[in-house]
Amino acid sequence: MHFVYALIAPRPVLMSTAINDAVESTWAVEQMYESIAPVWRLLGKSGNLALRYRPGQHSPDAATYAAHSQFLSLCSENKAPADVFRYRPYHPWDYAAWAKLNPPPVPPTQPPTGPRQTRQLLGWLLGDGPAYAPAKVTLGDGESEEIARTLNRGGLPRFKCRSDDVNADFYYPSNQAPIMAAQAPPDMRKLPTVILLAPLHCSRGYAPGYRRGDIPHVIFTKAGFLVLAFDPIATGARQEERRDFYDRHPRWSILGKMVLDARHAIDAVLANPNTDPQRVCLVGFGMGGFVAACTAALDERVAAAVSVSGFAPFRTDTDAVGDGGLRRWSHLYGWLPRLGQFVGRESEAPVDFPEILSAIAPRRMLVVAPKLDWRHPCENVAQTVEAAKRAYRAHNAVDNLQFDTPNCLAEFNNDIQARVIRFMSFP
Repeated sequence: MHFVYALIAPRPVLMSTAINDAVESTWAVEQMYESIAPVWRLLGKSGNLALRYRPGQHSPDAATYAAHSQFLSLCSENKAPADVFRYRPYHPWDYAAWAKLNPPPVPPTQPPTGPRQTRQLLGWLLGDGPAYAPAKVTLGDGESEEIARTLNRGGLPRFKCRSDDVNADFYYPSNQAPIMAAQAPPDMRKLPTVILLAPLHCSRGYAPGYRRGDIPHVIFTKAGFLVLAFDPIATGARQEERRDFYDRHPRWSILGKMVLDARHAIDAVLANPNTDPQRVCLVGFGMGGFVAACTAALDERVAAAVSVSGFAPFRTDTDAVGDGGLRRWSHLYGWLPRLGQFVGRESEAPVDFPEILSAIAPRRMLVVAPKLDWRHPCENVAQTVEAAKRAYRAHNAVDNLQFDTPNCLAEFNNDIQARVIRFMSFP
């Protein structure tokens, strides 16, 4: 599509899409815009390229048709559409500009020698954000029904929750109703609880549009789990929050915010009297798998964690691998800016996933690395897991670290979900 757009230049173009369109991603739309805008600038017509977002889902509304008519009128009058439809990205990021204003601090030079040092270095990598403090949890309050309908949360009854400034939803097995603390009998059955950590579904948040397999929180509740789900920053109902994140927190990171939100989600499930505090699990896919591993390493309240297509080791993630290298985390997505200083010298990364997984030991951890996932090469992930097994052997718990390599792409299909459910079936 980049070339198709380029062939239209320098004639006027209005890119028009919905913020919560299930078939498009606001991040991808903006990457397209950023990649083709130089063509219009080169031809001296930068004002002829514009992008307009509309609220809601795929179907255009009356305001959209009116905006399209306005665009045509501007063209007929030889006026620049970009003067009316100004470019305001949800995912602005320029690594070079950030690094110039915020020179990354020099990390500790000594590699971690144990969980405590790993957590310190992981904290350095995530940036200088607020230290973890227990969240203020409000059960029964949260996202409006209108927003939930727009984001098509999956059709199940939901029990709303707010953890500090993040809205979340509890989903219960069909044979269990929410019980508030004041109503809880002493012998109430406690439920194993899953905190679902979603991938980068920008437009839809934790309830995906296009996908392989059923909606995860629906499947897990059918298996008997209490599930807490929420939109990560930059997705679903929280895209606006991403827009000025680095203006407000130039020394922090998007991943740091995601990990803090995951820890506050643990606060939320532990505030729910239906949760079994000994059976709290993190389940993450894609970006969420990355967050699951980091959160479990930092927070010992996690009894088990699952990472599906979640990570590749930093120290071997060079440009030659062909998966985007470290640049994707620092330069492309802007999730971990401090990793950018190690592009070209990846082996010097101060902390990596062998140590992060080791810091989770002896608690249970499942890593799923599909063989056809080119973003996280299976053989590199296998080496990471093998290195982390040393820590599990030291605890006489090597069986608690499990590794699967299904023959599929990076997807959270029904077979993988079934494997996750078997793993999370506590004895």
